[in-house]
Amino acid sequence: MIYATFGYPLRWVIATYDVDGLAVDADSVPTAAMRFNGAASSQIPTITKRTATTGLYDASCAINLALTQGDIIEALVSVIIDGKTYQR
Repeated sequence: MIYATFGYPLRWVIATYDVDGLAVDADSVPTAAMRFNGAASSQIPTITKRTATTGLYDASCAINLALTQGDIIEALVSVIIDGKTYQR
């Protein structure tokens, strides 16, 4: 479970792998769209490649929404590896 607090960033790591399970860099920096309780949100995450690593990206998004217990925040990530798009 992740707890988010108004005005503080939510942080997570995106790891990319090839079909053999080996770390691989994406073709470009992954992107993400935020959802709040199932609806599209105007919150825009920042994603950067972690220095001197393969396949690791740091992501964060300021949570500037009034939250109550039970609210659900989702990050829908899109990444391209070897020309193929993956979304989760």
